[in-house]
Amino acid sequence: MCFDIEYYKPYFNVTTEDVIKRIKEVCKPPMVKNSLSSLVENNPDMYGPFWVYVTWMTLLVFCIILAHYIEVKYNYSFLNLYLGRI
Repeated sequence: MCFDIEYYKPYFNVTTEDVIKRIKEVCKPPMVKNSLSSLVENNPDMYGPFWVYVTWMTLLVFCIILAHYIEVKYNYSFLNLYLGRI
């Protein structure tokens, strides 16, 4: 049941215009309290949180690969950078 796409369909029921409105609302400073929540309360979705998670995981993997590349190519240890803060 939970592995069926139809099960998750109601949580991703947004249009492109909805997503663009929400992105614009998040990017501008809040002039009215709870302006984003009033925009979302009629049609909450999992589209935004899903892509935020995917973006963070992609950036994390990219940074790990970049750090490994720097350590191998330039013989640099990021452990020294970490231990220098202590």
